[in-house]
Amino acid sequence: MNEHDYVAAVLAVYVALPDTACRPRRADRALAHQLFAGRVALSDVLDALLLAHTRRHLNPVSPPAPVLRRSRELTLLCSVRLDRAVNSE
Repeated sequence: MNEHDYVAAVLAVYVALPDTACRPRRADRALAHQLFAGRVALSDVLDALLLAHTRRHLNPVSPPAPVLRRSRELTLLCSVRLDRAVNSE
């Protein structure tokens, strides 16, 4: 997969989630490019996005989830996902 297709796939899933902004910001696009450059598997990024969405909506003690706008949260979730993948090998 080339970089353009990778970035497009990440951003398409990101904006399709109900708790995200309607369109990606420059920072979101830049993060998608950084993830590609870092060779983060697309499946790990997509899993991290779904995990972020699930965590926000299934935590019964948290207030209603705000819009997921921070690229940092996605970066942290990707790191957790990658750490688990490496540790399970």
